[in-house]
Amino acid sequence: MKLPGLFVMALLVIAAPAQAGHQVGHGLTNGAPANAFASDFTPPQDEERAWPLGGFGGESAGKQLTYNPVIFIHGNGSDATFWDVGAEVSPTTLKVRRVFREAGYADQEIWAVSYNGAGCSNTTTCGTANDINTTDIFRFIESVRNYTLSEKVDIVAHSLGVTIVRKAIKQHPELLQQIEDMVLIAGANHGTTACKGFETIYYGCDEIAPGTPWLADLNAWNPKGEGDETPGPIRYMTVYDGSGTSDNFFLTDEAQSPALSGAFDNHQLPGELHLALARGQKALDVYLPFLKSNNVLARLLRAPLINVDTGRAGTKKPLASTGSFDYRWGILLIALAAALAIFNDALSRGERT
Repeated sequence: MKLPGLFVMALLVIAAPAQAGHQVGHGLTNGAPANAFASDFTPPQDEERAWPLGGFGGESAGKQLTYNPVIFIHGNGSDATFWDVGAEVSPTTLKVRRVFREAGYADQEIWAVSYNGAGCSNTTTCGTANDINTTDIFRFIESVRNYTLSEKVDIVAHSLGVTIVRKAIKQHPELLQQIEDMVLIAGANHGTTACKGFETIYYGCDEIAPGTPWLADLNAWNPKGEGDETPGPIRYMTVYDGSGTSDNFFLTDEAQSPALSGAFDNHQLPGELHLALARGQKALDVYLPFLKSNNVLARLLRAPLINVDTGRAGTKKPLASTGSFDYRWGILLIALAAALAIFNDALSRGERT
């Protein structure tokens, strides 16, 4: 059932910056965000506020990695604790940080950023927007890469975080070579129902209401001229409801708004609510393996799964359907490497005797 516009706006978890000044929805936060980073990690300064960005992540500078660092980016009205809730309500509200730890990720590889101070559930008084946060996201990604000495990172973004990180990549195209995989969850890529009719009233709706010039510019940009919405060698997954009835930010006409042309997988989870799409069991069962499998293979084979120089054909489609890479070859190579190591060790012992 479609909710009244004003009620949806009161719940808004997606918003963006307005050029007409501070409208409804942009005010004070709940104060400075919590800092739960490793003691030797220095977060960048918030461009809008006079405090360091908050969040969590890290163990010690340069510690050896098993996986790419994953950076989690929350939606409007929230902060980094969105990914590490105080109390779990299974199966819709899980501690994403715990789930990744149990999947083998170390704290050195699990990062989250608070880009608008401490969370504030009342987005009608303390909402934020896209452009005002894009520099913060760029600087945070760079800080994590420098701290971990990782060539690439992975991104998981929810709601407003989706369009923020996409705009950050447009402003800083070097990120195209620094991000391996992106999971973009319930983002207003083609507009949100919640902003219809509020383009000049609610802070940020001039960006992400359906049909805005801001979104047209974001979706048309592609430095390689490929004609889709997923530039560069990054492997993209979108996760969204798709039914037009469950996620109140994407009702009826906006049901397919979060999908991106050219994505590796536009994954629909019909019936899942806006927040569960990021931290529910069904969602985690989809996007955690997506990140982990590509990441592990890339490290074992010392090569990316997508060849940037071979053109577009098939490079962003599911590998199982294109034949681009057969996982069995990876397993065979690992087995051969192990056998060779055992053989060399046996030869070495023979020489010593």
